[in-house]
Amino acid sequence: MANTNSVDQDAVLRARVSPSAYRGKLATALVSYAYSAEFQGRPEIVLSLCGEAVEAARGMGAEEVRRTEVLVRALGAYERELFAAGRRGEGLAVCEEAAAVGREGFDRGQVDSAGYGSGRLAVVLAEEGRYAAAASVGGGELGASFWELVRHAGALEAAGSHGVASEVFGRVVDARRGELAVREGSLALAVWVLVHYARMTGTGGAGAVRAEALGLLKELSETGERRSRSDLVASWKTLLALSSRPLEPAGSPTSPAPAFGADLTLWSPDVRHAYFADLAHLSHTATAPSTPLAERTLAHHRLTIRSALRHNNRPHSLHQTLRPLFDHSITLSRQLPDPTWLTTTLTDRATFLIATHHHREAHTDLREATELLDGGRG
Repeated sequence: MANTNSVDQDAVLRARVSPSAYRGKLATALVSYAYSAEFQGRPEIVLSLCGEAVEAARGMGAEEVRRTEVLVRALGAYERELFAAGRRGEGLAVCEEAAAVGREGFDRGQVDSAGYGSGRLAVVLAEEGRYAAAASVGGGELGASFWELVRHAGALEAAGSHGVASEVFGRVVDARRGELAVREGSLALAVWVLVHYARMTGTGGAGAVRAEALGLLKELSETGERRSRSDLVASWKTLLALSSRPLEPAGSPTSPAPAFGADLTLWSPDVRHAYFADLAHLSHTATAPSTPLAERTLAHHRLTIRSALRHNNRPHSLHQTLRPLFDHSITLSRQLPDPTWLTTTLTDRATFLIATHHHREAHTDLREATELLDGGRG
């Protein structure tokens, strides 16, 4: 078997001495070479190679069919390394360039969407608390994917556009309902989506939405999925993170925070590091005897959610590690005089139990939360 590192290096060497027509091949080879095993632990070399890839891709002729695709990919690799190196301003500029390249490529017919290459810009703007700008970039085009619509709705809601956010997320809900109507899709995903929809400020008839979610969860607990499903833990984590946004400090240009609603893999490296680095502080606050009960309850649940987002996606391991944290969140919230917080922790544990295939217990939790909220039965 050929050595992969050697193949990457040979491709780079050949492309570096080729005519300008091969700039696209050079850019692609450089990005691949940058992430080869020999440069693990050498971020300065990776950053340099990604920068060289961008310069090569920029040199492609404007009418070359693959220019937009190759340049956006190279810019994406470069900006990730800039953010990881703490060079956030430069990273933002590269994200803006990728969005502009995507728009230009759409105008030339090189890509199918005017939003091509703009996803990371929307995320970075949201991380800095510039939610309206993030929403304007996010698009929410007709036919957008689950991930794009959830991200767009999250930015709109954070910007205070609750009615529009609910309308956008309603498209996610309608898609899940449509799948179930023809016996496609997943009951678990439908329940998660409905639960979040009912929580949104701009959603009318939230009680009916909760009842619909509870009914689907009852079916899931009694008969299981209607058909086999793929791993959906990443979808649960994205919605769990989005639901936690009101519990977390808002981001700003000087103190960025996660773009809740965006897939976790799109969070900037510096933001991801800071978010999980705070676990120790939250743990201390949540366990210190001197911490008031309400503050301790909030800190523990923030700790629980961050721990869930950090953990791997294997359901059995997820359940063993995180069940005690979710359980203790509920124990603490039951001690508070106002039941509002209990509905939050019960609902979050229900969604967690669905992710780890404990559907009957999930139904019990969601039923109690529903009864507390509006006297629902299921």
